[in-house]
Amino acid sequence: MSNPAFPIMFELQRQRRIARLEVLAAAIITITMAIWATLPLLQPGSPDSTVPLVANQITQIAQQPGRSLPIEAFDTSLIHLPPKPIAKLESPPPPPPPPRLVLLAIAERAGQPNVASIYDPDIDTVVLLSPGQSHAGFTVTSIADHAVVLKSGRRTVSLFLDPGRSPKRSDR
Repeated sequence: MSNPAFPIMFELQRQRRIARLEVLAAAIITITMAIWATLPLLQPGSPDSTVPLVANQITQIAQQPGRSLPIEAFDTSLIHLPPKPIAKLESPPPPPPPPRLVLLAIAERAGQPNVASIYDPDIDTVVLLSPGQSHAGFTVTSIADHAVVLKSGRRTVSLFLDPGRSPKRSDR
């Protein structure tokens, strides 16, 4: 009869052997690195040392009359900086909201310019304006039969008068 625990025991013994080998390998590598780290560095005059040899050659070339170090060797940039990022184009700011002014009426006077009756809800007042007059940052540029054109800087706003007394706004 075979013992059912035998394969499990064999596997445990194999894993223990592997663990011991890993510990042994780590110890050997650690000891080797410690020995290597404590070895004295190469002496400047030893034939295995190339750094002093190169330094001596440069010194000899620099001391010879008529010979100099090539200047082109110093033209190479040691630090490479990435190019500056391109500035993102910002979209223009949104236009300011239309004025809250409401055109109530337009009075026509014979021989005189028309007068617009405009309600300003911000100050709860009705103002009478004729062309050239200003209110709330807007200047009246023209008054027609059913519309008033207001201008503020480059911005032009038209207020319309309709028969139902519900004014429409058009912002150009």
